[in-house]
Amino acid sequence: MAASTSPDPRGFRAARRQPDFRRALDTGDAHAIKFTDTLSDAYARSGDPVLRAVAARSVEQIAAD
Repeated sequence: MAASTSPDPRGFRAARRQPDFRRALDTGDAHAIKFTDTLSDAYARSGDPVLRAVAARSVEQIAAD
C-alpha cells in the first residue's frame, strides 16, 4: 500500500469545520479531541446521530472541568 500523498490524509481540515470537532479542539484537551475523533469515525460509518450527541456532551463535560 502506497503512502498517502495528500497533505491531509485523515481529513482533519474537513473535521475542523464540524462543530463537534471544533469544540473539542477549542478545549485543548487531548482526551476530548481523541474521543470526538473516534466518535466521528464511528458516525461516518453508521450515521447514528446518538454518536454525535455523545461527542458533544462529553466535550461539554470536559470543558466544564
